[in-house]
Amino acid sequence: MTLMSLGMGSLMGNEGALAGLLFGVGAIITVPIFYGILGFIGGIITALIYNVAAGFIGGLEIEVE
Repeated sequence: MTLMSLGMGSLMGNEGALAGLLFGVGAIITVPIFYGILGFIGGIITALIYNVAAGFIGGLEIEVE
């Protein structure tokens, strides 16, 4: 995403290069944070679905020796 921003910005001239650079650097910072938040929310939703299903079915039983 960063490389595409830099490449497309350079095609637009001087003003586009600066915008592409700022967008690229911003993407390096914001995209991992965004993915982390979405992963956390997805984990919460998955855990809730599992807990509801385990309540009906009885869950998993694992025997360890």
